[in-house]
Amino acid sequence: MSGPAKTPNEVKARRGTLKPSRAVVVQIQNSLPRASELGVPDGLGPIATEAWERIVQYAGAWIAVSDRDSLTMLVKDIELLANLEARVSVDGPVLYTDKGYAYAHPAMGMRHSTEESIRKWMNHLGLTPADRAKLGIAMVESQSKVDKYRERLAAKAGHRAG
Repeated sequence: MSGPAKTPNEVKARRGTLKPSRAVVVQIQNSLPRASELGVPDGLGPIATEAWERIVQYAGAWIAVSDRDSLTMLVKDIELLANLEARVSVDGPVLYTDKGYAYAHPAMGMRHSTEESIRKWMNHLGLTPADRAKLGIAMVESQSKVDKYRERLAAKAGHRAG
């Protein structure tokens, strides 16, 4: 017998029973300089620069300076994907030879491999919900039935919740 199911860290944190050693966010925030302290690397295009700023603003709490190269690769791939999609939108997904034979646009294959690369970089940096949960960063806040009831009452005109 394996015993009862383990209680997730998110539940323990809400209860106040989470051991300080398990609070990954606190460990991460105190141990390494944050990526938000960095400027945007030189040589990035406008799409990559915007992606960098958006990701650092969103995930700056757990992306450290040591992740700079990974984050740079991610935003470069995001820009490459945007350029490939623009090229396909101009040319179309099917091209034709001078003899009229149809073939798939080469950018379509590059697009697929770039999307896969972006997904891998996002996983590496904890930018997906599953990876944030693995890091203990995803604190899920569920709304209780009582809160939902009070919210419904408050939404009705003339009723006071609580």
